[in-house]
Amino acid sequence: MAKKMTKAETAIYFFEKVAGYRRVETGSRRYIAFEGPQGKFFVGKNGAVRKGRNISESMSVGDILWPRIEKETKKHISKMERG
Repeated sequence: MAKKMTKAETAIYFFEKVAGYRRVETGSRRYIAFEGPQGKFFVGKNGAVRKGRNISESMSVGDILWPRIEKETKKHISKMERG
């Protein structure tokens, strides 16, 4: 069994592997940016999820998205472990 992922690792895994977003360059050391069909998302060091054109104009969407991120990531990982 794999070790428990942090909130940031879970969010990054969700955007890259589950949702299929691509990682894009950002000048920030605090956030990792992902771009996809629903716009641009930013994941902070502690797992904060934001959405917007850039970091300074983004809004927090973690409260809204977090249940979906956890559920779909857990489902994807268990499917990958089964084969």
